[in-house]
Amino acid sequence: ERSWVTFQWLYEVSAFALDQLGGLFLLRVANAAVLLAAFALYFSSMRRLLGTRWLAWLLLCALLVLYGDRIRVRPHVVNLLLTASLLPLLLGDWRERGLKSTLGVLLPLIALWANFHAGGCLMFLVLLLVIPGGESLCFLLGWRKGDRSRSVRSSWALWAAALVTACC
Repeated sequence: ERSWVTFQWLYEVSAFALDQLGGLFLLRVANAAVLLAAFALYFSSMRRLLGTRWLAWLLLCALLVLYGDRIRVRPHVVNLLLTASLLPLLLGDWRERGLKSTLGVLLPLIALWANFHAGGCLMFLVLLLVIPGGESLCFLLGWRKGDRSRSVRSSWALWAAALVTACC
């Protein structure tokens, strides 16, 4: 007896606005721009992480093949863009940036993402568990020297803040 409210309301509103401005053509152009930006961010992150261009190209080609069924005008393209934009944080930048600075980047993106495509945002939160899980494992096994308990606490705080933000 209640009206149904979509979890991807911001995508629906954005798609409607683009359709009103320029029809399906503008919506497709915006979709293509989001995809190109996502692939560029992914390539850039892989190149920086791996240090070689050819391996980054190879991984980008693999992403294109694996993501091929999702390349449509639908909210899933936002998932790829936001995952690619947050990839540097997942790959360790959160340690160099510090918790406060990382939260300043992560939380607004998570809040935006949860309104564009809630399912994708929650899947990212599962992926984000890699950070505190990895830090905890390294701490328990003694694989890293120094005071890792602070890093473990910070990584769990990062994840909890992202979870609370997405749920709100």
